[in-house]
Amino acid sequence: MILNGIYDATLQSLYIFRHPSKQLERAELYIDYYWIEKCRQINLIDRNPAWMAKKLKDSPLRSSAEPDIKSQLQRVENRYRTSNGGLRRQWYPGTLETLAHDVGLTSEYEMLQRHLSGFVHSSYLAISDGPWFKDFFLMHCAWQFSFRVLGRFAEYKEVPLTDDEREVVNLAFANVLGFSDSIA
Repeated sequence: MILNGIYDATLQSLYIFRHPSKQLERAELYIDYYWIEKCRQINLIDRNPAWMAKKLKDSPLRSSAEPDIKSQLQRVENRYRTSNGGLRRQWYPGTLETLAHDVGLTSEYEMLQRHLSGFVHSSYLAISDGPWFKDFFLMHCAWQFSFRVLGRFAEYKEVPLTDDEREVVNLAFANVLGFSDSIA
């Protein structure tokens, strides 16, 4: 489940860094989506009958913060509108698969993300068959995904990399499912 979260964050990060001319716009979309999520959280609290929801709804902190939250929502909401007038379910257009395609990781996504999602959502197939790979491979994937993002961040911040660091970053972009059986 943790690797699934790391992979999701990796794809989103790579999408932000993908096109230099769109990096700031995409980073702002990511950050400003906070206001969409905050308002959805408030709406959830308002319609939930639980004791904790009532405490949150009646909090004096809420009444003082709510005008700013609504103002921020009005400022950003049109950037997240769908063709039918609703709001997107996530900050980026399309799906996570769309992001994987945009960053050139479609085949990896098709195999890895769907397999990992089975564990997150407790699919009977995932639970009964178990993971396809050994513990070392899980650790390897986590490192590889991290180096992908670190490499793009270094490019963005113009941090010079040594030859060894550059090689590690370049190798990190290889499809994690393209290795031999000895690693998996």
